[in-house]
Amino acid sequence: MSHSQVLYGISFDGVAVSGITAEFIKLAALFHRRGYAVHLDLGYDIKPDKGNFFREYGRETRSIPPWIQLGRAVDFTRIPGYGPGLADRLREECAGHRLSSFELDIASAIRRISAQIVATWRRLGVTMVVVENGTLPENVVYTRALYAAIAEYGRERGSGPFVLWRDHDVMWFCEPGKYGPPPYRHVPRPRSSPYIRYAALTEPAAQSLSRWSGASYAVLPNAFEFREHREPRRMREAFGIPADAFLIARCSRVIPQKRIDREVRLLHTAGALASSRGWSRALHLFITGSLDENPAEAAALKALAESLGVERQVHFGNALLPCDAPAEHGCFSVSDLLVESDLSSFLTSYRYEGFGNAPAEACAHRVPYVSTRYELYDAVYGRLGLRALMLPLDARDEEPSEAWTAALTDRIMDAPRLKADAAFNFERARRHLSTSAFSERLAGLFPDLFAGAAARNVHAEERGVRP
Repeated sequence: MSHSQVLYGISFDGVAVSGITAEFIKLAALFHRRGYAVHLDLGYDIKPDKGNFFREYGRETRSIPPWIQLGRAVDFTRIPGYGPGLADRLREECAGHRLSSFELDIASAIRRISAQIVATWRRLGVTMVVVENGTLPENVVYTRALYAAIAEYGRERGSGPFVLWRDHDVMWFCEPGKYGPPPYRHVPRPRSSPYIRYAALTEPAAQSLSRWSGASYAVLPNAFEFREHREPRRMREAFGIPADAFLIARCSRVIPQKRIDREVRLLHTAGALASSRGWSRALHLFITGSLDENPAEAAALKALAESLGVERQVHFGNALLPCDAPAEHGCFSVSDLLVESDLSSFLTSYRYEGFGNAPAEACAHRVPYVSTRYELYDAVYGRLGLRALMLPLDARDEEPSEAWTAALTDRIMDAPRLKADAAFNFERARRHLSTSAFSERLAGLFPDLFAGAAARNVHAEERGVRP
């Protein structure tokens, strides 16, 4: 089948399974339903700390739908001196404001990379580009080359905006120590361009990026599939979780910044408190992320569970597929977990999240949730008036108090209240965070792409209505 419209995605995340990749898939589905061919570069050769430089795509990409063609915009074997060491050195120089050989070393690489990107887009006939998380200075040479490629290709096309540059994380809210102190003088700043529309996930991020760069930023939150009914796939049985257990889902990566140790400790303390009140259901915790991303953190969590005597109540999915990923034999997704969970817990650290998908995923699956009031929580969820037990935090990242643990136990034991909260959150969050709401915001940025009857048909499909 030939396509007159082609979407090309470039992720700076450098992995196949992540929240950023999942959000690209949701966005790309809107274009796919309009007849676009979709291509995606996962950024294996962009972000150095994921350990995927020059690695071929393998089984880890099984969560990518078959209608997305994976590829690379650049053959980096043809770029002399390019590699993770160069990217790391440039990021460190940006953070330390030391740029002794900056321009001299990378000018040639920028020209070569830019030329290959443009050649790839020409060959495929690209009409729309989506850049995910491109402003973090993980790879300065690639960022500069990409801006140059956009300018050249835009002049060739002779038309208006064709790039959505969407920043999920920004330096102010994402490991600020890694990128050095403000004002980040040597980080490539988003630049005003007739070819680019910039978007951030929250109002604070959009304002910060606009003030810093001078470019105009829209707010484009992540999107989620809100479905009235989802079929369970007997995931509890597959993982040996008792049918009568109270199952808590912890949907996140297994890294120290996510503070999963809080849930492990609460499994012990809240479980003991509930048992002392005569409650007969055992608490079980399911952690979704890959154990390979940070083996030391995975080992520490297992050791903690064993020391507290709850190791048989802690289950590791070891990289579940993203929400609403196509079902595969023997593979489960975050959706499968949430369908069979009683509560979603997101006790993440105060300053790390750029958005925090777990509460929205819980809302979309009619699952009640608890969360820390992390730095951007109110900008994402607090403004929606959702019902949830919140763990207050500040930059010190305190542990839950006895009073809060008691309040959590009260919630766990109050099934009618949990059910009511979940139903309320489903309706409230759907108005703001559904794929339908997302497509309307996107139409405001690219009105020509979503004009007329075709857009109405897409919106109808997202609501499950025949157009």
